[in-house]
Amino acid sequence: MSAEAARLLAHARRQLADADKMLSVDLAHSAARESYMALFNAARALLLSQTGERYKKHGMVHAACRKLAASDPELGNEVGRQLASLYPLKLASDYASETAPTLAEAREILDGVERTIARIATLLARP
Repeated sequence: MSAEAARLLAHARRQLADADKMLSVDLAHSAARESYMALFNAARALLLSQTGERYKKHGMVHAACRKLAASDPELGNEVGRQLASLYPLKLASDYASETAPTLAEAREILDGVERTIARIATLLARP
């Protein structure tokens, strides 16, 4: 794993920890947003390791994950589906929408993202 990919993955893990803290003080919308951002950065690390490309824009990361699904259908589809399903929650949080997950939904989101990031980390740790 390159130093840049390791940095992105470490940042994703910090974001997950922050999301967990947000849940402890009933900030479900912020926790869901931070969970999305953690997955986004882990996906960036994965894509950097798999393709050598550095993606920063959400749409580009989403598209690259769909393309990755051709070579690794299980992980590529999982990351792509999660990003696509969580992106509206990120936007709702960014733009003060009335739509917000419950605490239980935000916990489920965080737990799912945490599992996916653990899979990404395992894949990136391989020589």
